[in-house]
Amino acid sequence: MNPIRHLPAASVLLAFAMGCTLPGEARAQATCLGPATQDALYDDTVACGAQSEATESGAVAVGSFAFARGPYSTAIGFGADAWTRGSVAVGTSAQVHGIFGVAVGRASWSNAEMAVAMGYEARAFGSYSLALGANAVATADNAVALGSHSQGNRSWTVSIGRLGAERQLVNLAAGTEGTDAVNLNQLNAVAATASAAAAAAQDTADQALGSAQAANTAASNAQSTADTALSAANNAQSTADAALAAASGNGAAAANAQATADTALAAAANAQSTADTALGVANSAQSTAEAALAAAGNAVGVANDYTDQQVAAGVTQANDYTDTRVAAGVTQANAYAEGRAAAALSAAQSYADAGDAATLASANRYTDQRLGAITQAFDQLQLEVWDRFDQTDKRISRTGAMNSAMAQMSAAAAAIERSNRIAVGVGYQDGYEALAVGFQRAVRDNVTVTFGASISGGERSVSSGLGVGW
Repeated sequence: MNPIRHLPAASVLLAFAMGCTLPGEARAQATCLGPATQDALYDDTVACGAQSEATESGAVAVGSFAFARGPYSTAIGFGADAWTRGSVAVGTSAQVHGIFGVAVGRASWSNAEMAVAMGYEARAFGSYSLALGANAVATADNAVALGSHSQGNRSWTVSIGRLGAERQLVNLAAGTEGTDAVNLNQLNAVAATASAAAAAAQDTADQALGSAQAANTAASNAQSTADTALSAANNAQSTADAALAAASGNGAAAANAQATADTALAAAANAQSTADTALGVANSAQSTAEAALAAAGNAVGVANDYTDQQVAAGVTQANDYTDTRVAAGVTQANAYAEGRAAAALSAAQSYADAGDAATLASANRYTDQRLGAITQAFDQLQLEVWDRFDQTDKRISRTGAMNSAMAQMSAAAAAIERSNRIAVGVGYQDGYEALAVGFQRAVRDNVTVTFGASISGGERSVSSGLGVGW
């Protein structure tokens, strides 16, 4: 049976195009030739290039020092290394350490399950992460870093830049669903709506201020009413003063009556003198004179009694009337003025104070709540971002130093042609050192066993390998 019939066409074409030879065994195996080339060890494997190895079934290693170590893995390029099942490493020093991972580009590195790194020194360290672009880094699970030097360090996020080197996302359609991104036009519309709401709130505040001013006007009107009532009280006081003056006039009339009585008394005295003269003339004239004198005395007593009674009654009545009217007028005026003024002022102050206090309290409460929530959210976000950056930088540096140490240890052990090989490698990256120690034992000419370990700070890495050739 011709074994070539059982080989995939691509393997046959690749073997002939590169000057490779196929073994005569009846199995699907192809071994490409070159200086110090290692044989492909399993079915359907291809190894082409100096020191290249394809050590698992279906593995392909093309290029000097290319290693396809996982089942169905592919390593193409100088120093390309595909360690795990279904992994693909394309480019000089491309490295894949996670199952089904992909690394394309010089010094690209996929270090987690199904992680993809494409571009010069691209790094994909999170499971299912994607780093696309030169020096792009995706360190979190399911993170995506797009573009040169972009960093994706949060799970389930897409990054198009890094801190201090952000990019703009242009030509973005307006979002239509709850989880869609929004563009600047949509934000401007929201800002316009917010401005309109703020204007409406300002109008409400202006209206409240106008109401307060109206209340102040009402209070001023109430004060005017109180002033009018006070003026009326003053007029009543003037009326009372006039009544008192009238009473004083009645007292003057009584004084005039007393003067009339005095005049009558003087006349009686004159009559007495006339009577005395007449007495000297005749006795009958004496009797008449005495009778006239008695009548004059009675008239004086009656006049005095009447005058005193009328004066006292007039003064008492005038005083009582004046006091009553003045007291009633003043009391009524004061009560009316004070009641209206107090009611108007109380209503105006209550209305203005209640409106202003409610508006000011609501505005202050809303402002304090919003500012407090925004400040707390930004502070928490800043702390989380810096903490994640610090942890990620440390792990990247330590892992890089460990990988460098392991690579140097492996290279040192591979160059010794003895049964027992011990190698030590050191690595350094961004201030972190790593140490790697390995032991390799050639059990037989075609069987080797390898053990290795690396350490850097709190990071540890242990590896072992078995090589069989025939």
